Amino acid sequence: MGLKSIKNGLVPSRFMCMMAHMIILISVLINREENVNSCDPVLYQNQNLLNTQFIVALSISIVLLVFEFLTFMLGITLFNAFQSFLSTFLHSAAAISLSSMVLFRTCSVQYWYIFAICSCIPFFFEFIILIGVWFFKLTIN
Repeated sequence: MGLKSIKNGLVPSRFMCMMAHMIILISVLINREENVNSCDPVLYQNQNLLNTQFIVALSISIVLLVFEFLTFMLGITLFNAFQSFLSTFLHSAAAISLSSMVLFRTCSVQYWYIFAICSCIPFFFEFIILIGVWFFKLTIN
């Protein structure tokens, strides 16, 4: 199994992990009440504010993921091995974390950690690669 086959295997795995992350984000957005209500009422007295914050965090995650999908589908970062590995790893971690968040009914405030690590980091590197390709004419590989 050479480097070429590993690079070719990253593309479908990246797509599948991004899709899993997107599907779980949408399902958590639809069924968010359990996670909002599971927060400690003593610490978080305003449930409406928690609900709004959770909606905002999930919506921003979806927007960042749609941006990644666009650059992926347009071929800008399709065969970039570093971005494919990073994106596959972090989006699969996000899918697993969100699944456990739903399964164990974790407080919605905990989502901000998942957002910072698993949504912002891949977006940041995707954006940096996009700038490098468009403005500095760097090669994609």
